[in-house]
Amino acid sequence: MTKSYNLINGLIVCLLCFAVLILASDAAAKDFTGRLGLGYNKQIVSPFISDDVMSLPDYFIASDELSMKFWFTERFGMNILTGFNFANYDDSSGYNITVAGKFAANIIMEESCNFYVGGGPGIAVIHVDDGNDEDTSTGVILQGMSGIEFFFDELPNLGFDVELGLQYMDVGKFQSFGTYGGAFGLLGFHYYF
Repeated sequence: MTKSYNLINGLIVCLLCFAVLILASDAAAKDFTGRLGLGYNKQIVSPFISDDVMSLPDYFIASDELSMKFWFTERFGMNILTGFNFANYDDSSGYNITVAGKFAANIIMEESCNFYVGGGPGIAVIHVDDGNDEDTSTGVILQGMSGIEFFFDELPNLGFDVELGLQYMDVGKFQSFGTYGGAFGLLGFHYYF
């Protein structure tokens, strides 16, 4: 309980700091208010091995996600992501499905890039069948991140983003807390319509 309490307090402090930065920042920049960006995210997969998912190999873990970004205002937006992977290997089969939502707030806005912070929850479902036994685990992913979305003059509607941050995962008996990289994506692009 103490670890959960400390984690929640830390997240509240971070959100308050981000709110101060957002309100203090004033700049004209790339504005995608009311526009939808469709894209793709590539993540760095961390090992996800636990007893309750029968030593799940990496090939059952999705490492890519389809992504939709929508900016409600110049500063505030939302990103919906989904990743999935269905695999067979020797006598084993399995799948992983991840659905996540992240809120983002631009705190520094320039003509060719926006620096943003945010975070959000996700759900992960993992199923493994090794021929003798089946196991399904469902859990949550919480994430806080910062990122940069940058644009080239020749491609004004195409944004490339890089994100860093922290995440907490709790799927079955597996819990982890660490640097961002196993859930929602580190490198991506979105084309804005």
